[in-house]
Amino acid sequence: MKYNPLSDKDGIKIRRQYFNIVIFIILAIMLCVPYSILVVTLLDDNLNFVMANWLNSVKISFLVCFGISVPFIIASVLNRYYFGKIVCVVNEHGVYYEDGFIYWCDIKKIEYTIPAFVARGSYSPSYVEIYTKGKKITINHAPLYLLSRAKKLRRDIKVKLSRFSIWCFSLCLIVFLALPFLALI
Repeated sequence: MKYNPLSDKDGIKIRRQYFNIVIFIILAIMLCVPYSILVVTLLDDNLNFVMANWLNSVKISFLVCFGISVPFIIASVLNRYYFGKIVCVVNEHGVYYEDGFIYWCDIKKIEYTIPAFVARGSYSPSYVEIYTKGKKITINHAPLYLLSRAKKLRRDIKVKLSRFSIWCFSLCLIVFLALPFLALI
């Protein structure tokens, strides 16, 4: 394994997360299936069927999805603390990253952007942009966890999701809510 100089730094090591997308997809399915069943059966005007079978469907969906997600959740927790490439280290003085160090007093804002779309075999990873007084520093493969760690260490620093990330989350929510209605068409 290639030596990473960030592993020698003191502070909270922020590692690249490998399993969070899989967990997110499984949890979305775990919520989507019972919601879809409820909407479709309510629109079918068969309330007795809804009450009799909906709770069983919810239980089965949750148990199956939870059972599938448990190994990924365990791997994700282990990934956060023990393995995975260290992308940066945060401590009370600032942020160590691959190309240097940034003091907290120099940071104006930290903005997180989720992965862009996969197209023609290319993949754009999630990243954090740290805005300082003179420049913008990008840390690729940084997890959302970095924002909470930075905010915990320095309450005065502004942390936020990018507009693209908010737009993507909103689009996913709209699709999630509209999916059962589209199935009826």
